[in-house]
Amino acid sequence: MESFGTKLRREREQRKVTLEDVSLSTKIATRHLQALEADKFDQLPGGIFNKGFVRAYAHHLGIDEQQAVADYLEASGANPTRVTHDVGFTGTFGWSPDGGRLAFASDRDGVPELYVTDADGSNLTRLTNNVGFRGPFTWSPDSKFIVSAGGSSNK
Repeated sequence: MESFGTKLRREREQRKVTLEDVSLSTKIATRHLQALEADKFDQLPGGIFNKGFVRAYAHHLGIDEQQAVADYLEASGANPTRVTHDVGFTGTFGWSPDGGRLAFASDRDGVPELYVTDADGSNLTRLTNNVGFRGPFTWSPDSKFIVSAGGSSNK
């Protein structure tokens, strides 16, 4: 599958447009356009600027701006993924030190409990049972345990 930057470059080259043309029209530095085409998103300023760059670049080329931004967000990993699916979130959460799991408190079952899920939202597990969990908690440095005032739980 073609990368985001390769697709952008192909679209530009098909229209026989140079990076300098795009830069002059959009006021985006050539180095940022080159970074987009090389999928080197870490060389961009970040945040809303990046989406604006992509939108302006797509507009200049006459391609679908919304689709270009969506493709950029997916390619750059900037598109957030929802990992919990309930309205019972209580505001207490924490990522494991290895970044692989998310622990959070929720009253989805009527009583605040501590849950853990994989970073992609799979493997949801309730760790407490009818204790009215309120936090706080912390992960062990090796990401194997969660400790709270009410005791500890193996992940």
